Amino acid sequence: MPVQYSERSFAPAFATPSAAVPSWLCRASLSVCLFITVTLACLPAHADPPAPQTPAASANQTSPPPTVFKANPEVQALLDKGRAALQAGKTNEAADLYEQALTRARTLADRKGETEALRGRGNVYKAVKEPQKAIELYQQALSVAQSLKDATGQGNALANIGNVYSDTSQPQKALEFYQQALPLHRASGDKNGEASTLNNIGSVYGATGQPQKALEFFQQVLTIYRATGDKNGEAYALTGIGLVYSDTSQPQKALEFYQQTLSLYRATGHKDGEAGTLANIGNVYLNTSQPQKALEFYQQALPLHRASGDKHGEADTLNGIGVVYSTTGQPEKALEFLQQALPLHRASGDKNGEADTLDALSGVEQRLHHPGLALAHSRQAVALLEELRANLGGYSESKSSLLASKLPVYYDCIALL
Repeated sequence: MPVQYSERSFAPAFATPSAAVPSWLCRASLSVCLFITVTLACLPAHADPPAPQTPAASANQTSPPPTVFKANPEVQALLDKGRAALQAGKTNEAADLYEQALTRARTLADRKGETEALRGRGNVYKAVKEPQKAIELYQQALSVAQSLKDATGQGNALANIGNVYSDTSQPQKALEFYQQALPLHRASGDKNGEASTLNNIGSVYGATGQPQKALEFFQQVLTIYRATGDKNGEAYALTGIGLVYSDTSQPQKALEFYQQTLSLYRATGHKDGEAGTLANIGNVYLNTSQPQKALEFYQQALPLHRASGDKHGEADTLNGIGVVYSTTGQPEKALEFLQQALPLHRASGDKNGEADTLDALSGVEQRLHHPGLALAHSRQAVALLEELRANLGGYSESKSSLLASKLPVYYDCIALL
């Protein structure tokens, strides 16, 4: 849950304003046929790994409590300051503080402090969109944690690497690291880490068009947060469940979960969560042909996203407003909002959102009698989706599910040829 703490970065954001896909369109034969057709016409010229199983403990054995590793207090103080600076968007200051923490940890032979300082530096590079450097630092942190036999540190470093791959539109690689992290979180008794990683796994399945698998993981997240009394965590899990119901054309159930989510976020004063939930409610109304109600919720969400600096949420909400104006016969206003959304999607590296906005722009350009621009935007959207599919590896359930969930984009492209 990225809006709560840094370990979570792959939020369940797979529901975006789009036409519902009829179930008969999801047949594998049609998906393969359409893939071949569109690849030839529209483009500018492996199976999911099994979830690791935690061995069942013997009835006669009691596992020893996990070792808890702590950084030196002096190092921890620097780490805390670095984390606060990063959360405030002060990346240069955060980098300096984490570097000081790393130097001090090594001087004191504080291996736990070294692990956390390396992860902190990785978080800075992730924040400034230098994913390769972030991965290198997370791998160094993982190596130190392994030498220390620190299950918590290993789980966090693996999850961090997964987050980078998710941010760079490589969900299959993200899934591999999340599935390595999960048993380590469980072994160390780290409930927050376990819930975060379960959420991220669910989000990968949701983003790759496998909502039922996503639902299984979000329900596990909900159970953990209710047990620990974490109200923001509970709200976040409810959001994931609501997104699944929205994605599977069950709008009334989606609204029920979103209303629970909204109440929890408002009770805890969590503005980011409130903004995202308002936008999700807007999506439900938009997808059920109630554009004016959708607009009301998007307009409540937009200033909250902007106030918190959530560019991803702002882009999705601008996209939703643009689609509302497009569907209500106001293409010029639609163009204004969609053109604001596009650079934000690109800046955040959200290729899925970028593809949705390009597809919406294509529709608007058609209404404005600009066929050349419409086709160009449609081809760009298809190219992005094919890039996402390529990152899923060989032909797999994830790959075919993503194609099925995005068939309208491909059909739009074909119609323009």
